[in-house]
Amino acid sequence: MLKKNLCLLAAALALGACSTRGPYELSLRLPKGKVLSYRTTLEQTVRQVLPGETVTVRQSTTTAYRFTVRETPSGGGALLEMLFEDLSLTTHSPAGELLFDSKNPERSTRALRVLQALIGQGLLIQVDRQGRIREVRGLEAMIEKARSSEAAGSSPAFAQALKRYLSPEAMEANLAGFFEFYPPRKVLPGDSWFTERVGRRDTWKLLEVHRGRAYLALSGIIGSGPSPTGEGLSGTEEGSVEAELATGALISSSSRQQLRGSIVVQGLPVPMEISGTSTIRQTAQSAK
Repeated sequence: MLKKNLCLLAAALALGACSTRGPYELSLRLPKGKVLSYRTTLEQTVRQVLPGETVTVRQSTTTAYRFTVRETPSGGGALLEMLFEDLSLTTHSPAGELLFDSKNPERSTRALRVLQALIGQGLLIQVDRQGRIREVRGLEAMIEKARSSEAAGSSPAFAQALKRYLSPEAMEANLAGFFEFYPPRKVLPGDSWFTERVGRRDTWKLLEVHRGRAYLALSGIIGSGPSPTGEGLSGTEEGSVEAELATGALISSSSRQQLRGSIVVQGLPVPMEISGTSTIRQTAQSAK
């Protein structure tokens, strides 16, 4: 009888851990002083169809970030300090290989050494409780450091490309994956909601809540079709997110993206296809 009762208790606990309760509030509620470290990986293959040939470029990028919560507004959200801790990038194309590794910059391709200016540099990011990035501070200082670096002087074209990468719009898009998945209301497993920003609309679904973690599915539509010049990329992204229910902190995410369209080269549209995968993994968290 005792064994039977223990089995029933174990079954009840297991069911309780998986049971559907709620509704749940999933929003950004990080405590002041909390530190979150992440590593992101992006693998992309780009194919361009040129007259008489198809050019394939493969790129792999890994970045380590550290976020520290500096302020916590009463209405939720956070003021975060973000640091680039390390970065590696490899590009393979018919023209050759480009390499950058912040841990070994001397072995990096000379034109890419300007990326070293990012390492150890910080930005202040204001994020509201629904994960929308309201402000990014410190970009100009980061651009100026890149501009004044010795590597940037040897590659002004790449320094300009870095400036575009560090524009407020580009940085907000790059950071959206850490925050832009919260629903505007309390939700139950099976509920869906959407988020929008320029060039994309994402539909999210709460799959389950288990042991203090929320599991979401992502289905995104990217792009708005070709421009009057014939240039434009559009496609889809499918993925998943795991987040901490109590604070809204991202634990991990993964997605697969497929884009098709064309870019304009010397006044002519060039067909292009981009496929890729991306992951974000929380590597550490602590309270200062």
